[in-house]
Amino acid sequence: NYLKRQDKTPCAYVKLPKLVEKGGNAYTMEEVKIMLERAQKAGNRNAELLIAICCLAGGLRRSELVGLKWEDVVLNKDEAYIQIQRATVYTNEGLVEKETKTKAGNRIIPIMPDGTVYRILQRARKEYVKLSSSVKGFQGDNHVFILDHFPYTPLPPVRIYKMFKAFMEKECPDLPSYRLHDLRHTYFS
Repeated sequence: NYLKRQDKTPCAYVKLPKLVEKGGNAYTMEEVKIMLERAQKAGNRNAELLIAICCLAGGLRRSELVGLKWEDVVLNKDEAYIQIQRATVYTNEGLVEKETKTKAGNRIIPIMPDGTVYRILQRARKEYVKLSSSVKGFQGDNHVFILDHFPYTPLPPVRIYKMFKAFMEKECPDLPSYRLHDLRHTYFS
C-alpha cells in the first residue's frame, strides 16, 4: 500500500506510456520534378504553384498558401522573394485573414531569380493579370491561389487540399499520395 510508504508519492508508482514519434512523409526531388512536369502538361496552374512553393521554395502551411497575395511576391531580376505575413483560416465568422501561426511564421523566402520557382510564379502572375483585366466580375482579390474558373475567387483552405488530392489521383497515380502537409516535409528534408 503506497499510503504506508513515506519515501515516494503515489505518482512514483505510475508507469508512463512510451512516446512514439510519428515522422512525416516526404517526396524525393525526382518525384517533385515529375509532379511539376505533369502539372504543367495538364495546365493545372494551382498544382504547379503549390508544388513549387511548398517543395522547392519555402514549405508553407496551407493557411499561409491560401493567404498569399501577389503583393507578397517580388519578382525582380536583381531580387526575388515571397514575404509570408498572413494566414487565412476558418473561424466561427467564416474565412478570416490573421497573423501567421507563430512569430517565426512571418518571414521572407528568397527565390533564385530566373530559377524554376521564379519562372512558375512569373507565368502565374501574367495569367492572373490577364484574367483580372479581361474577365468581367473577376473576384481574385490579388490572391495567388484562385479558382480556375469564373468567378476566380480565392481558394479556401479545404479546396486547396482537395485540388492537390485530385491532382495526385488523376495526374500522378504512380506516385505516393501523401498529405498536403507532407509537402512541407519535402522542403525541410
